[in-house]
Amino acid sequence: MSRMISQAAAALALLVSLAGCYIAGSQAHFMDTGLPKAAFDMHCEKEKLTVTQLAHGSMGVQGCGKQGRYEFVNGGGWVLNSAEGLDEGK
Repeated sequence: MSRMISQAAAALALLVSLAGCYIAGSQAHFMDTGLPKAAFDMHCEKEKLTVTQLAHGSMGVQGCGKQGRYEFVNGGGWVLNSAEGLDEGK
């Protein structure tokens, strides 16, 4: 009986761990933690930014005549990977 409980606990821990990895690079996660960074980087209000999920852990952001691609880096959060128009109109 205790072996079954241990196996069930291990399986549950694995599922929670995997779910955490998925959530960390999701669009919902970006909206909470990456969008404020994008608004700062682009000198643009969050409400004026459009977010497109390019792949898991990769988001495209457009707004105020600028665009950028943010990548999720484990241990580093959302990082601006490429950008257009960020040097203009600061």
